[in-house]
Amino acid sequence: MTERPRGLAAEFFRLFTFQIVAGKRCGMRGVAFPFSAAPGSARLLVACTAVLGFMQGCRDLGTQPAGQAPAAEWTQTTLPRCASLAGHILPPGAIGLPTQGAVIDGAGMVSADQPGNTNGTYCRITGAIKALRTDTPDIRFEVNLPVQWNGRALQMGGGGYSGEVQRATGVVSYAGGRAPLSLGYVTFGSDTGHVGNASRAEFALNDEAVENFGYGHIKKTHDVAIGLMRIVYGRDPEKMYYAGGSTGGREGYTAIERYPIDYDGVIANSPALNFSGVRMFGLLVGRAVYLGTDGFVPPDKQKLVHARVLAECDALDGAQDGIVSNVEACRAREAQTIASLRCPGGGGSAASRAGSVPRPGPPITPAAPIPQSGTSGTPGRSGASGTSGPSSQASAIAAPPVPAPQQSVPDLSLDTSTPAAQAVAAAQEPAAAHRPSTGSPCLTDAQIATMTTLRDGMTLPYTLAWNVRTYPGYNVFEGTDMSGILGLGNSPVLVAPPTFAANGYLFAQGDAYIKYFVIRDKTVSGMEFDPLEPGRYQRRLIDLSATVGAMDPDISEYIVRGGKLITMQGLADEVISPNQTIAFYRTLVDRYGQARIDGVMRLYMVPGYQHGNGVFIPSWDGLRALDEWASHGVAPEGLVAVDTAAATKGRSRPLCRYPAYPRYTGKGDINAAASFECSRP
Repeated sequence: MTERPRGLAAEFFRLFTFQIVAGKRCGMRGVAFPFSAAPGSARLLVACTAVLGFMQGCRDLGTQPAGQAPAAEWTQTTLPRCASLAGHILPPGAIGLPTQGAVIDGAGMVSADQPGNTNGTYCRITGAIKALRTDTPDIRFEVNLPVQWNGRALQMGGGGYSGEVQRATGVVSYAGGRAPLSLGYVTFGSDTGHVGNASRAEFALNDEAVENFGYGHIKKTHDVAIGLMRIVYGRDPEKMYYAGGSTGGREGYTAIERYPIDYDGVIANSPALNFSGVRMFGLLVGRAVYLGTDGFVPPDKQKLVHARVLAECDALDGAQDGIVSNVEACRAREAQTIASLRCPGGGGSAASRAGSVPRPGPPITPAAPIPQSGTSGTPGRSGASGTSGPSSQASAIAAPPVPAPQQSVPDLSLDTSTPAAQAVAAAQEPAAAHRPSTGSPCLTDAQIATMTTLRDGMTLPYTLAWNVRTYPGYNVFEGTDMSGILGLGNSPVLVAPPTFAANGYLFAQGDAYIKYFVIRDKTVSGMEFDPLEPGRYQRRLIDLSATVGAMDPDISEYIVRGGKLITMQGLADEVISPNQTIAFYRTLVDRYGQARIDGVMRLYMVPGYQHGNGVFIPSWDGLRALDEWASHGVAPEGLVAVDTAAATKGRSRPLCRYPAYPRYTGKGDINAAASFECSRP
């Protein structure tokens, strides 16, 4: 509970309380200044700063700057107005979490006829939200204010470890449709508070940067965007939405859980809800592959698994279309699928094991964990428990002649045939040395054990934040193809540092997580860390799961305010387990009841869709569905997704509410959604 100041500070507290009341008159939403964040007498300074900053923020945001035309006259004839915003400062009092304020670095009009612009005329604003500490990176942001504003705003999330400003000029991640900016939405996003890319985790050596990545950037960027809308348009948006996929999906759920009064609707696709869980599970997958003697599954064996699953399950939905739609019926056939894959005697040829025996190296001893400060939002940051560190089992690292740099994999677009996606694939094309001959068309017992590790997921002997102990596994025997650029990898040896292409996305990201978030020593190897026995790092793992994660089932405030949530994910997702998303949905239903959740949320699980790729890549108008629901009370019904995969582009399927799946009716065009009905397993 926030501590109330006493004595001399009480007078400032009274003035501060008055300013909050007054702030409501000038439209400030969700502003909070935690006095308990400052020790002892320093709370007096916090009170003074809060009052003065809030008063200045109210003045700045409640009036039109000198010479600025009223909002009704915001047209192309007022182009100089946009440029005049450069250098503008938003005070700390305008932002609902502690910062040093925000600075507008650049502002300029983007005309409708500018080459490459399909979003109409808009004012593009870039800037930085200043961190509290001088050694913490600022949060860089971009806000786009259209000339023809529809009265709505959309905050757009990032991907992976982020690190690049989300410009918010394109389509909604993992949805498609038209760019929201072109429809008249104010759009905005940030880099989450550090410079890097989707695969780089070095920023996590800094506590404030971790908190910004986990949740802080969401609120801070939101409040800055609100401030700019007040300056330019003279009012708040009628509706405020959040949209993102993967990390952006986690951010969407975080917005609902932490800042429910700030958002009217959220699209959270393929959400990395259990962020700590997926990273730790990636370590277990890596250990299954590289710490055994035969755990490596070569790319053609990965493809073999997918082909056998299709042969067994493709027709269970009534159509042989290359998509496993009836996942639960396929799961019932899992035992016979595995039996058909197993080599006679469980061994296999020497060629099938070539290169898969790890090369032992010296054990790596981690540095002691860095003491954590007791900053807000992260329980137990000041303590550590246990005395033992990661396991001392010998590592299996084979350093290449030249260390392979980690490739940056962006938040993948829907169409993997784009030049950007092709460039990523080309950059990660495995070398011939990493593609050993695989011999017999079957899997050894050790290789099957790797696949069942992926299937089974992880159960921890301790509890993370929000009573989380598990990370559900993947549908590897129900249609998930692990042979792509975000799959299991193509190298029988562990390179240093591990890369997505060589050693798999799950392990490479887990390795970075342990290095920078947990142990905070870039010289350690994730292979040496057993998440089931974390020793003295257990407290750190628990704290991180609260800071970066969205597993809090308490969404009662969001339900009460009438907020709406749409989540879409692929049942064949190889990065974020679809079964984790389903499990969280079921938790919400158990807590609030099916009828209440139906009034708030729609969950669509799409067969054949992976993590931005797959045999069916859906394009659908999620933002329109959300806006109709949030603005007019029209719940989504009869949504259709159009396939954008290169080989099958243009076919369509109904988007079915979980647990239903699209089943062929037995007549009509097999490529048309009208020939399918949503059927329950």
